[in-house]
Amino acid sequence: MDMHEGMQTTVNLAALKAALLERTSAEIAAGAGAALQMFYEALTNLIGASLTERLMRSVWADLFPVPTQENSA
Repeated sequence: MDMHEGMQTTVNLAALKAALLERTSAEIAAGAGAALQMFYEALTNLIGASLTERLMRSVWADLFPVPTQENSA
């Protein structure tokens, strides 16, 4: 039996956009955060915590930049 049998292999972006337009920005942010957390946990299970941390460090930096004096003034 194929392990991907019955799984959807494409994403309908128009339907996703329509669904997102019905949500608040807080709901979208919460969903995105949950999806990122699930991805992080799955990656950690596959390749280990140390390598996941190294790979994701740049993603975290882009998502949560450290404010500089120039940006905070």
